[in-house]
Amino acid sequence: MTVGMAFDYFNNQKVDIAIIEVGMGGRLDSTNIINPEISVITNIGLDHTKFLGDSIEEIANEKAGIIKRGKTVIIGETQKELVDLFVNRANHLNSKIIFADQQKKHNYTSDLKGSFQSKNIQTAISAIHELTMSNWNVDIDAIRLGISRVHTNTGFTGRWTVLNQSPLIICDTAHNKEGLSIVLKDISLISIQNYIL
Repeated sequence: MTVGMAFDYFNNQKVDIAIIEVGMGGRLDSTNIINPEISVITNIGLDHTKFLGDSIEEIANEKAGIIKRGKTVIIGETQKELVDLFVNRANHLNSKIIFADQQKKHNYTSDLKGSFQSKNIQTAISAIHELTMSNWNVDIDAIRLGISRVHTNTGFTGRWTVLNQSPLIICDTAHNKEGLSIVLKDISLISIQNYIL
């Protein structure tokens, strides 16, 4: 019901474009009723296994359910064991597929911190580039400014958010093995000897 109300609100407000995030999985998610301009799949980890499957292949198959016939899909991170699954699904649906991490790298900086943000930025830029190829007019300066001020403009918190400097307190909502391993790697790069997780 909430998703339906949101779509109705976006329609009434006549938004130019809405970025819709899948709640869980993709194939059976309530957001999958729309016919998007473009679909984006970030990376696949063992998450929500009770509902999506016990392997990354099963989970990827559920997420691939958002690929629409004749529409571009951006895959944020190339995971060798999943390439064929995504390519085969895209080919079956006559959809263009792009692996964002294989595209030209961009040196945008953001006020969102954490090493994983470079992958998120690369994926977002690939999606924006594809939209501009479909006659969406997106100003390059607006992209640069928007990325540099995500936290400032939206108040988004919870990913490598520094709550206090002394003592250093960092909040991160990583909730699966893949996310936690990145956070732990980032923590290991900080020159502190004692820390509590």
